[in-house]
Amino acid sequence: ASEEKKEPGTEEKTQKTPLIARYIEKLDQAAEPRTRKDMPPDERAEIEIALANYDAEIAYLDHHLGRLLDAIESLPGGENIWLIITGDHGESFGESGYFFQHGQFASPEQTEVPFIVVAPGILPVRHVAWVSHVDVAPTLLDLAGLPPLREASGLSLAPLVLDGVPLPRRTLYAETPRELSAYYEDGYLRIRPGPPRSAESLRNPLDPAGDLRWQRFRRTQGGGWKTADRPDQLPASVQEFLRERAAK
Repeated sequence: ASEEKKEPGTEEKTQKTPLIARYIEKLDQAAEPRTRKDMPPDERAEIEIALANYDAEIAYLDHHLGRLLDAIESLPGGENIWLIITGDHGESFGESGYFFQHGQFASPEQTEVPFIVVAPGILPVRHVAWVSHVDVAPTLLDLAGLPPLREASGLSLAPLVLDGVPLPRRTLYAETPRELSAYYEDGYLRIRPGPPRSAESLRNPLDPAGDLRWQRFRRTQGGGWKTADRPDQLPASVQEFLRERAAK
C-alpha cells in the first residue's frame, strides 16, 4: 500500500505551547497561585531559562544605556543634561505565586523599577528610599529651577539626590483595575476585592463601600516579604484615597 501524503502545513505539531503562553492562559482563567516546587521538572527548567533571559535583557539594556549617556555627555553642552530613567513595571517569576505576569497585580515584583536621575552635580550613588513615578515631574522642574506644579501628587527628589536629604514619611500607591497596594517605609498593604456581588462591584471592583479584603506585608532582612498582622480596618488615609479614586 502506498503511503498517504499529507498536504503541506497539515503535519502534526509536536512542539508544545511555550510556558509563558500556558501561564497567561491560566491567569486569565483565575488559576490559583503556585510555587516552583509544585511544578514538574520540565516547567521549572523553562522558568529558569526565562529568568536567565530576563537577567540578560537587563544587562544588555544597562550596557547600552551607559553607551548612550557617554555619547550624550561627549556632545557640546552634554554635561548639562538632565535625565530620569525609569520603567513602567517589573515581571513576576513566582514571587507572589504567579509567573510571567504584569498589569493585574500591584505587588513589589511588579512595582519596584529603576529610578535613575542623571543631572549636573549628582555623583553616582544609590539611595534606598520609596519613590514613585508621580515624583518625575516635580524632580525635573526643581532641577531646572522652574516653579513647581500646582497640587502635584509627588515630591521633588532633588534634595535627596543632590544633598542626601531624607525624604519625608509618606504613603505611595500602586494600582491596577482590581488591586491597590499602599506602600510604607516598612511594608505595604495589599487590597483586593472579594467576589463580585453586583453590577457596581464589576464596574468598580475597588469601591470603598464594597467587599474588600486586605493583607499586610513587611520586608525581611533578606530583602523578601512576609505577611504581618492584618489591621481590622483600612487606615484612614487609604480609605480617603479609595474614595477619591471612586469619585473620579
